[in-house]
Amino acid sequence: MTVAHVRYAQRDLGVAYPPHYRSILDALELAGCAVTSVAVPSRMFVFRGLGKSLLYVSPRAVSILARSRPEIILALEYNLGLLWAVLAAKRARARVWVFQENAGYAGYPLGGLRKVLRRWLAPFIDRFLANTTAAADEIVGTLGAASDRVLQAPLLVPPAREVLLARPIDLPDPPMRPVFLFVGRLDARKNLNALLEASFLLAPQRLEFCLWIVGDGPLRERYARTARELGLENRIRFFPWVPHESLGFLYESSDVFVMPSLRDYRSVSVLEAMRFGKPVLDSRLDGNAGDPVRDGISGFLFDPRRPAELARCMASLIREPRLIKEMGQRAEDMMRREYVPEVAAKRLRPALGR
Repeated sequence: MTVAHVRYAQRDLGVAYPPHYRSILDALELAGCAVTSVAVPSRMFVFRGLGKSLLYVSPRAVSILARSRPEIILALEYNLGLLWAVLAAKRARARVWVFQENAGYAGYPLGGLRKVLRRWLAPFIDRFLANTTAAADEIVGTLGAASDRVLQAPLLVPPAREVLLARPIDLPDPPMRPVFLFVGRLDARKNLNALLEASFLLAPQRLEFCLWIVGDGPLRERYARTARELGLENRIRFFPWVPHESLGFLYESSDVFVMPSLRDYRSVSVLEAMRFGKPVLDSRLDGNAGDPVRDGISGFLFDPRRPAELARCMASLIREPRLIKEMGQRAEDMMRREYVPEVAAKRLRPALGR
């Protein structure tokens, strides 16, 4: 089975998809497909004042995709490229598959024009690949697709540990344990204020812990200033942007991962931390909440708008270090057992007639 994966070649941003999307193609190859990434002309327009961006895909994508003569054209998520993929499939007599990472409930309400466009495209899609149960439910319940056209599989999985340990870096010895780690963009959506406020609430309780914040973004200086104003300089360390192939050393050196996001389809850093056996304190507005971050099993869930709730979760792990080890082991076991391309490949084979 030949599969053409639509890849957006952008002048200013390079490949549109981050490295973790590679696991989708790995699963297809393990299922016996010959996968080719077909670059189509595109460009990302960023409207900084509005905090919005728009991916433009040239209609030349239709002829480029059709010339590759695939049996399946795979588009990742819904955008203009999917429309061109549908038209190319008609010309090449191919099938169209689309991958959907998560559902609108994760802080991105599916409504208005986005909903209308997806519902309009749905009848032309032969197979929906849903990364989560929530995504599968949305495809059937909101887009109106028949359930037998939806295949649910853990296609977006974290890379193997060695991928994130490819480039060694030097890290300081933490002044206290446990080390709570955040990795991500320092912007309003990631809601780092909640983590700083939670740390401030814990300080008077004389509990030993420290916090490592890794990443860059428009609010980096503001967060650093807030940490100083709260008197947390001795507990918090800010790290600059770290290459993806070095992140594993941070996961290894920390004890607990924290994601306070106000909205996330599915934070990849959460999955990566779990791959390294770390329990996760996860926002209920992250797509990982509930699965794989299961409350009281592989971590704790909290309302990101209530720093006191996060502080209680942190305090529970500080006071009972055994929970860190037990939850971390469950998280690692879950990643090893369920979140690997081999599992996704096994679920894909029936749809490929194999």
